[in-house]
Amino acid sequence: MQFTDSHIHLQDYKEKNKQQIIKNMKNLGFSKIICASSHPSDWSKIAQIALTNPDFVIPAFGVHPWYVADVTTDWKNELNNYLAKFPHALVGECGVDNLKAGNNDLQEQIYAYHIDLAKSLKRPICIHALKANNQIEAMLHKMPDKFMLHAFGGSLDFLQKILKHGGYIS
Repeated sequence: MQFTDSHIHLQDYKEKNKQQIIKNMKNLGFSKIICASSHPSDWSKIAQIALTNPDFVIPAFGVHPWYVADVTTDWKNELNNYLAKFPHALVGECGVDNLKAGNNDLQEQIYAYHIDLAKSLKRPICIHALKANNQIEAMLHKMPDKFMLHAFGGSLDFLQKILKHGGYIS
């Protein structure tokens, strides 16, 4: 049986540990992993990991809701450039986090941008959503064909709505 890890932050590990993690995952039967970014400062690291392991690592470029206040004015152009360089990349990690309160309007604006971008590029999107089921549900009709909610903690009813809209959970 083969597996795909739908959400890992390999860029946060030391170099020797990254390669050991990749080796171990391959030995355990993983066929692919999705390496999700948190911040624009991660994007070059993730690009390098994906280039070094093109048969195994699928990059995901985006802005995690915890870091929306830290983005620079040119982040959208930079994001578009990375997605152009990696046509198999996902959009994300992005979303809304009400557990760590703050910047809620900015979180939702940046999340909406990611959704629109993923939809226009016909790419899957990786969504971070903590204590944000209402905001996520309100945007389900705008989602691209495929999307994944990371660390899902909602009700069965909410899960059924996600699945109906083409979504996955982890």
